[in-house]
Amino acid sequence: CTLYYFLKMSRKRGVNIFHEKLREEFSFIKKAKAESDVLCEVCNTGFSIMHSGRRDIESHIKSKNHQNALHAATSSHTLNRYLKSSTLAGTDAHIAACEGVWAFHVISSNHSFRSANCASKIIRSCFAMSKFSCARTKCEAIATGVFAPFVLQELQKDLNDCHFFTILTDASNHGSTKMFPILVRFFSEKDGVKVKIIDLVDAHGESSEIIVNLLNSAMNKLNINKKLVAFCGDNASCNFGNVNRTGTNNVFYKLKQVYPGLIGVGCAAHIVHNTVTNLLLA
Repeated sequence: CTLYYFLKMSRKRGVNIFHEKLREEFSFIKKAKAESDVLCEVCNTGFSIMHSGRRDIESHIKSKNHQNALHAATSSHTLNRYLKSSTLAGTDAHIAACEGVWAFHVISSNHSFRSANCASKIIRSCFAMSKFSCARTKCEAIATGVFAPFVLQELQKDLNDCHFFTILTDASNHGSTKMFPILVRFFSEKDGVKVKIIDLVDAHGESSEIIVNLLNSAMNKLNINKKLVAFCGDNASCNFGNVNRTGTNNVFYKLKQVYPGLIGVGCAAHIVHNTVTNLLLA
């Protein structure tokens, strides 16, 4: 009632103001700061409807500035036309699934990502899949950006549910670089004993300090360090010190300072080898 009275009094004074009925008829018009001023969203021009109201808007539509802006808007395209949609459907979804299957095959078969360069072309030509494209770069991106986060997410769930775990590592030479695969062994109520890799890191050395830092970093990422009960590695002095494990400059000793009660698990194969060797020499 108050708005109706205000509109009625305004018309009596010969003043027109913006109201929602105008918005319904001219969707590109919105209210400006003053009651009788509006803004055209097509040409970004403000003007007054104080004197003639609806006729002022119609007059603006016929203006050269508005017509030029309208023509530019209808003849141009939004950026969305040139960008790929985040949702897939139909053929695109099928192609994406095929590319994912191929990337998984490359990983599970331990193939080099370089092998996908020619294999991708063969698949595209043999199976008439013109849009299939999963060479080295995309194959690696699917592995690191899709599969790896999913696997780590599932692993995190398993580690959150388990009560204790053992951490394992052993260095491998790759040129001048030492590669450290870091694994965990734990018990799952659903699947029993499981061994999973949680990280694969490079280091330029194999000192006890370097190894301890790598292990702590891997555990902290998954927030599982409080559940550690055992460390497993080969019987090198760097890992366990001397035969009686009484040294201080080794991985087991340094981990035990942080995790009291830690159990040291040596390499059973090395123990058997040393036992047989000593028997033969006896």
